[in-house]
Formats: sequence, C-alpha cells, structure tokens
Amino acid sequence: FPVTIAEAIKILESDKPFGMMVGIPTKPQLILSRKLYDTFTPDEMEYVVLHEAGHYKLWHSVIELAVGIILLVVGILTLKKIMPLPLSLPTALLMGLVLGILLIRLGRLNEYQADSYSLEHMTSPQGMITATNKFRAFYEDSYPKSKLIQFLFYRGNPYDNRIKMANAEISARKN
Repeated sequence: FPVTIAEAIKILESDKPFGMMVGIPTKPQLILSRKLYDTFTPDEMEYVVLHEAGHYKLWHSVIELAVGIILLVVGILTLKKIMPLPLSLPTALLMGLVLGILLIRLGRLNEYQADSYSLEHMTSPQGMITATNKFRAFYEDSYPKSKLIQFLFYRGNPYDNRIKMANAEISARKN
C-alpha cells in the first residue's frame, strides 16, 4: 500500500534536536523531534530529511540487522567450540567487544553513506554545515573527546568530516 506523507513523517515531542528513520522496507517512518522541526531552517531540514531518507534508500537497517545476526551466529558457534568455563567467559567478552566494534564501524560507514546521499540530492549543501553546527552545539558535551574512543565506539560521521564533505560539495558545484 502506498504511504502518505502524513503517515511517513511524525513529530516527536522532544526538546532535543534529532531525526531518525524507523520502520520496515515497505513502511518507512521518519521521526523528527519538535526541537528540530521548530528551529531548523528549510535548508537544514532538507539535509536531515535527505540523510534519513538515505538510510532508508540504502537499506541500512536491513543490512545492520543481517550483519548483526551473522555476527551473533559466528559468536555462538565459536563459543560452542570453547566450552570449558575458564576459557569461555573471557573469550565471550573479547568476542563481544570485537564484534560490537565491527557493528559500530558498519554504523559509521552507513552514516557516511547517508551524508553522501544527502549531498547528492540537496539544493544547498550549506544546510548540512549549519545543521551540523547546530547538532554540535547541542550535543558537544556528549561527544567523545578521544580520537581512539571516537574511532572505536562512536558510530556517527564526525562533525568535522560532515562539514568537510559539504564544503567539498560546495566547491565542486562552483567548478
């Protein structure tokens, strides 16, 4: 069944700016926070909506679910081979850490791809820059300071990289 705009986009009452795409491949659901909806300009909103649409169009949730299931099965099969308790607990913890980091890295790749998708379709890449700066100002205290922690445990495309991508797109459009 076709989905109407009213069914596909919901505003969630929140004083934090965010957007997210949920749902299943045939029934997408874009959720925008009230704070984002009320304070972002049309160009900034275009970036957020296109970024989230990129996740849907590129099947990121399905890919992450499939990879997560594969990693779970690999982990279970590996632990079955290491049954003695003294070895199984530290191995399970180490495997959980390593496989979790792999999923986080996949999430970062997905964020980068969604940003690339949005830049390909945006009217004004400047909206990505100003939206990123608004997100940075709001979430700066929760953003990890350590580059190693960012690399291993942060799934987002770093703010500076998003701005760099948008500036590159602006330059490319001028040429």
